[in-house]
Amino acid sequence: MLADAFRRGYRAAIPVGEDWPFDLIVERRGKFERVQCKYAFAQRPVGSRRVCGGRATM
Repeated sequence: MLADAFRRGYRAAIPVGEDWPFDLIVERRGKFERVQCKYAFAQRPVGSRRVCGGRATM
């Protein structure tokens, strides 16, 4: 997810510690946004899916 943010031109950081309610901090248009990422793998032929969501709350 971090590499994807960099590829898209965003500046991003990973919070230190285990108890944060988000996985990444992304700077977009001069504002910080927190991003929560989820990952799931299905045993069927559909493969894996990653889902990321965020909201500008900082």
